[in-house]
Amino acid sequence: MFRNVSEHLKICLRTCRRNDTVETLHRHLADWLWENQSDLGGQPMISVTQLSEELGVARQTLQKVYDLLEQEKLIFRGEKKRHWIVQPIRRFDRPVIAVILPAPFSDYYRCSFEYGERHFGVYTGLMDRAMELRYALVPLQLPGADAAGEEIASVAENLGKHYAGVVHLGGRGLKSDPPLAAVLALPETPQVSIDCIFPGTKVFPVTFDPAYVANVIAAYLQENGHKNIGIVCNYLSESDAFPLCRYVMNSQESIIREFQPYEKRFRKIFYVTTDQQRFGPRFEQRIREILAVPEPPTAFWCRDDLSAMETIRVIRSYGFRVPLDISVIGFDDLERAALFDPPLTTLRNPVYELGYAAITRLDELIRKVRHFSEGALCLPPVLCVRQSSLPRKDFRINH
Repeated sequence: MFRNVSEHLKICLRTCRRNDTVETLHRHLADWLWENQSDLGGQPMISVTQLSEELGVARQTLQKVYDLLEQEKLIFRGEKKRHWIVQPIRRFDRPVIAVILPAPFSDYYRCSFEYGERHFGVYTGLMDRAMELRYALVPLQLPGADAAGEEIASVAENLGKHYAGVVHLGGRGLKSDPPLAAVLALPETPQVSIDCIFPGTKVFPVTFDPAYVANVIAAYLQENGHKNIGIVCNYLSESDAFPLCRYVMNSQESIIREFQPYEKRFRKIFYVTTDQQRFGPRFEQRIREILAVPEPPTAFWCRDDLSAMETIRVIRSYGFRVPLDISVIGFDDLERAALFDPPLTTLRNPVYELGYAAITRLDELIRKVRHFSEGALCLPPVLCVRQSSLPRKDFRINH
């Protein structure tokens, strides 16, 4: 097995820049040890001298690599410090990752739930990558916001002591959430989040790319001749309502910020808020007011597919046709989007990939990978064009 890794490292070094030798060797050796630790645990590691000769790399360079592997407890010094040993790992000693759930666990695998399909995709990505990296994944729900201080401290202490890292799948929609705040404040516990941001913390987000979304939607609508557009979102200013957690591109405030570079492409942008998917008289009244102006929108983009479907229903109730009079575009690409009447043009949120990438990123934090990028990791959605959108009527005639 050591011969195989030696040949693999030679190939990796061919395209490696001189200043990146330590990082390249460390990354690939660490990944290899993680994958084979259960088989190699307790066996002597290939010596620095032997690997130096096989790779043509200075012993000092490899010594730095082995020192990093020792810090990560993947190898340790043998008797009398003369050689290295691969750290043994027992099956029940696998590192454990906590997944903090804001909703009941059943919502993450029951596709009949309102957003169960999306949650299921994220959770499947988490599970697949955790298994590949030999992590155990444990879903957890925090105690209520009114829990006693002793209970909150105990939960935080348990997470800090017994879990290698934490994945956050969102906030609980509370203006004050002491248990969540205590977890976010853990100083030594690596933490990542999916599709949400915890301002002022060391929680690193993995999310879809909001700038890319705004660019794709603006370009598609402009190319199809739409000058007046509507945008349907979930909140006015989410950060005011839920100070601990802010979902990406979910409020009117954040959507305006992303669409600002493209405002000049359109004559008018109308904004509608749904009050957290609670569609009702206020939502219908706002749509009716927009449709009654002299130059109403010829297209709507909605922050999620459920909002898009409800928007289509309201538009039709006032005598407009979709897509002949007004185009409607969603976001998420739920299974029912393709089965809707008309089939919904939408952006496919890469939910599986988000879960997969979140565990990969958390693993890098746990292993203290050098040159870790502290910004948000953003993945691009894919535009799925179906029958709910068309070029503007007079635009089709003229072109």
